Amino acid sequence: MPRKTAFRQSLRAVLLVLKEQVFPWWISEEKTLAWLGMITLIILSLLSVYVAVIFNNWSRDFYNTIEQKNLDAFLHQVVIFIPLFLLLLFDFCSRSYLTAWLSFRWRRWSTVQLQKTWLSNKNFYKIPLLGKEMDNPDQRISQDVRDVCYGTIAILLSFFREGVNFITFSIILWNLSRAFDFKIASLTLHIPGLLVWMAILYSLIGTVFIFKIGGPIIDLDRIQEKREANFRYGLMRIFERREEIATLGGEAVEEEFLQGTFLELTKNYYQILKRQIYINLFQNFYRNASMFVPLFLVGPLYFKNIITMGVLMQAQGMFGEVNTSLSSLMTEFNTIAGVLASFKRLIAFHALMKTSHHPVGDLMASNSELHISSLTIRTPSNQKIWISPEVLLKPGDRKILMAPSGTGKTSFLRVISGIYPYVDGGLITLTQEAMIIPQRPYMPVGTLRQCLLYPTPESNLATQDITEEILLCLMKNTFLEHLIPLLHQRDDYQNRLSLGEQQRINFLRVLLQKPRWIFMDEPFSQLNKEYTQSLLDLLTNTLSSSGIFIVSHQEIVGFEKIPLPQDSSL
Repeated sequence: MPRKTAFRQSLRAVLLVLKEQVFPWWISEEKTLAWLGMITLIILSLLSVYVAVIFNNWSRDFYNTIEQKNLDAFLHQVVIFIPLFLLLLFDFCSRSYLTAWLSFRWRRWSTVQLQKTWLSNKNFYKIPLLGKEMDNPDQRISQDVRDVCYGTIAILLSFFREGVNFITFSIILWNLSRAFDFKIASLTLHIPGLLVWMAILYSLIGTVFIFKIGGPIIDLDRIQEKREANFRYGLMRIFERREEIATLGGEAVEEEFLQGTFLELTKNYYQILKRQIYINLFQNFYRNASMFVPLFLVGPLYFKNIITMGVLMQAQGMFGEVNTSLSSLMTEFNTIAGVLASFKRLIAFHALMKTSHHPVGDLMASNSELHISSLTIRTPSNQKIWISPEVLLKPGDRKILMAPSGTGKTSFLRVISGIYPYVDGGLITLTQEAMIIPQRPYMPVGTLRQCLLYPTPESNLATQDITEEILLCLMKNTFLEHLIPLLHQRDDYQNRLSLGEQQRINFLRVLLQKPRWIFMDEPFSQLNKEYTQSLLDLLTNTLSSSGIFIVSHQEIVGFEKIPLPQDSSL
C-alpha cells in the first residue's frame, strides 16, 4: 500500500474516533459540566505553576539562610513553608480528584454511547459474520474507553501545565543566566540564557532517545492486550462449559489449549519486558543526571563567590522545572503509549461497526398475511447454502418446514429475523408483532423472573399487563411449577437449568408476548412426546389467531408441511 494512501486511511480512522468517541461528549447534554470541570482544572493547573514559582523563590531564601547560618531567618523560612506546603497539598488533591471525576463522567457517557452503537443494527452479531477480526469487544467498551478518557484528560492537562510551566520558568531562568560568565582559558564567554538552552538541548536528546528505544512498545502493548484477553476467554469458556468438558473428560485438551495460549502471551510479554527495561534504565539515568547538569555548569561560579548557595539551588530547581516541562513527552511515554494503543483498538472497533451496515429489504407483510419469497442464502464467501421455499403465512395458520439437517433451515430463520445479510434480495425486517425463537435457548444472568420475561425489560411490564398471577399460571401450564421457589433468586440459569426446562421457558415467553407471527426453530428437540403435544395444544389454543411457523425434523399433527423447491438442495 502506498504511504500516502496508508496515511490517509490512518488519518480517517483517527478522525472517526475523534468524531465518534472524543468530541461528542463536549457538545452533549453534559457539555456544561464538561467545560466547567475542564476550566476549573485549567485554573488549578495555573495555580500549581504559581505555587511552584513561589516555592522556587522560597528555596533560594531557605538555602541562603543555611549558608549564612542565620537561625532566626531559618526559622522564619520554616514558618513560611507550612502554609506553602498546605497550598501545594490542596492544589494536588483538588486536581487529582477533579481529574478523576471528570474522566469518569466522560467514560460513563462514552461507554453508554458505544454500547448503543454496538447493540444497534445487531452489530454484535453481524461483525463476526463479515469475516472481520473483532477481538474482545467487551474490553474495547470497558477498558479501552476507560484508558482513552482517563489518559486523554491526564495528558492534555499535563501538556498544558508543563507548557505554562516552561514559559514561566524559562523567563526566570533566562534572567538568572544573565549573571553567568564562563572563562575558557583566556576567553570569557557570555551566553544569554545558557541554562535555558542547555535544558532544551538536554530534553530534546532525551525525547529522541526514549522514542527510539520505546517506540515498538506501543504495538507490543496492543498485542499483549489481545493475548491476555484470549487467555481469559479460554478460562471463562471452560467454566461456562464445565459440565460437557467434565463429562467428556476433556481436561487434557483444555490444559493443552491454555498452555499454548499462555505461551503466546509469555513470548510477547518478554518482548515488552525487554523494552521496558531499556526505557526504565534510560529514564532513571536521565532523571538523575538532570539533577547535576546545572550544578556542573553553575557550580564554579559559587566557588568563586559570584553567586550564593541560594542562587545555586534556585538555578538547579528552575533548570529541573524547565527540563521536566520539556521532557513531558518522555516522562509520560508509558501513558501516551497506552492511550495510543487503546486509540488504535477503538479505531478498528468503530471501523468494523461502520462496515457491518447492509441495505435492508422489505418483508411483504400486512395484518392479513405475511409473504416471504424464495431466497438464495449464501455463505460469507458467496457460496450457495440453500434456496428457501416460498412462505405465505396468514393469521391462524400452522405451518412446518422440514428438510434434512445441514440444508440451511436455521440460516433461513436468521434471514427472516434480519440478522443474516448474505442472501439474494436483501435483508428482511420483521415488525414488532413477530417473535423468533432460536434453536439454542438463551437465559440471561439474573433472577428466574427476568429469564421468563426476556426480552421484555421489567420496566415495560405495566404497559403489557403482565402480573405475577399471570406468570405463575403460565409456569404451571408449561410444566415449570417446580421452579416457582426460584422466581426471585438470582443465578446463572443458562447452566443451572436443563435444556428441556429452557425450551419450556421459550414456550412461556411466546405465551407472554402474544405475537401475531411466531417462528420457532426446533422448539421441542429436548422434550418428550407428552410435553411436546401439551405445549403445542396450549400454544395453538391460547394464540389461535397467530400465524405459527416451525422449523423441525419431526412431523407435527395439524401443521401444514411447506413444500420445498425442486432446486433447494445445492
